[in-house]
Amino acid sequence: MTAARAFMCALALALAMPSTAGERVAIRLSPTISAFAPANLHVWVMVAAHPDNRALKVVAESPAFYRSSEITIEGEEAPQTNAFEFRNLPSGTYLVSAVLVDRTGHEFKVNREFEVMGGEH
Repeated sequence: MTAARAFMCALALALAMPSTAGERVAIRLSPTISAFAPANLHVWVMVAAHPDNRALKVVAESPAFYRSSEITIEGEEAPQTNAFEFRNLPSGTYLVSAVLVDRTGHEFKVNREFEVMGGEH
């Protein structure tokens, strides 16, 4: 990876960070909108540092397919950017969700839609 490309990737991730106190979680997908089946989807979840942060769950769900990943996070000490990858997604319209859970069980959720084209749903 060239230095310029690495800088652009870092800049894109920084711009996607939660920007206000009310925004605790943000999400970025690559590819951003659609891909052809079987698709590999990269999900970056940006989490604002907060002492109450405890867990992060990412879900890719279509009417015919479900995949999720969950990690424990350590409050303010956790990485602010977390990477997930969903491989070989079949065709369909997906709701991709990131859910940040705090120590009281309160959830902060963000959703994006993603389309995998080709093949049968």
